[in-house]
Amino acid sequence: MLTVKTSLAPSSVHGIGLFAAELISANSTVWHYNKDIDTTYPEDIFLNICRNILQNTLQHLLNCTYKWSGRYFYLSDNASFINHSEVALHEIKPEEEILENYLFSYDDSGFFFQESVNPDSLFYFQH
Repeated sequence: MLTVKTSLAPSSVHGIGLFAAELISANSTVWHYNKDIDTTYPEDIFLNICRNILQNTLQHLLNCTYKWSGRYFYLSDNASFINHSEVALHEIKPEEEILENYLFSYDDSGFFFQESVNPDSLFYFQH
């Protein structure tokens, strides 16, 4: 769940990005897991869902999901629009894009990394 005020806008990094709507102090937490908002799935259930939905729904699901420690986390808020960059922790000014370094946030088997090798989302469920 996002813990700061944000907005969505076109990103110079990729597609749509998440932007600060307020000053965010350095080292602030901008998101945390909330069991009432975010959903987690064990791998077998998540992959079964993926195999049984339409392609456009699957792409949305993958765009809003990350894998960590063998579980899949579906983000239901705008946190799924945070783009990747090798960033330093610093103060974020209003209207500045909020970025994260995926290498520090997700398993190396996560979809963020797989898409760079093969962008076909169905590829990962055929093996």
